[in-house]
Amino acid sequence: MLLKVMVPDLTSYVNLWLSMATFAALHPNYKNMKSMGRNFGVISDDLIKVFNSNPRWQPTEMNLQEAANVSVAVAVLKLNGEKFIGDLGDIIRMKLAEAEASDLPNLVKSSFYMRDYKYSRDVYSQVHARATVMYSQGQIPDQIYQTLAQMYSEQGVFKDSPFTGAGGRK
Repeated sequence: MLLKVMVPDLTSYVNLWLSMATFAALHPNYKNMKSMGRNFGVISDDLIKVFNSNPRWQPTEMNLQEAANVSVAVAVLKLNGEKFIGDLGDIIRMKLAEAEASDLPNLVKSSFYMRDYKYSRDVYSQVHARATVMYSQGQIPDQIYQTLAQMYSEQGVFKDSPFTGAGGRK
């Protein structure tokens, strides 16, 4: 497995995921695809193997931003790895209290995707709870609030939220 030797640190690992996600999202028919092609599957399978057995770092060494970025890439790539997605959800759960306002858009996007997987269903509501607490403490700038309001409104899961029409910003 060449990727195992070629991934020197977590930054490179995360950047590989984000590069793949960027490339996938540029595909002309991306929105209509239920999953990405096999080429993406081969590379993502190798990256998951690196995640599970890298001699240089342990998955629990990921910080919240790294886990959020990888999980956004997983959502963009439309991967279906139940255990891997659950592991990312565990890292996010473990470090969610460290979230800053700038982390929330990626966390909302990725955790919305994670809702469909057994081991990470609750992450979306936990991210919403963290965002709500931060909102009530005045820790969310207007631009990020607007982004979250748009995301939560489009997702349509929480009807009574400070980020949707029913709750709205005060």
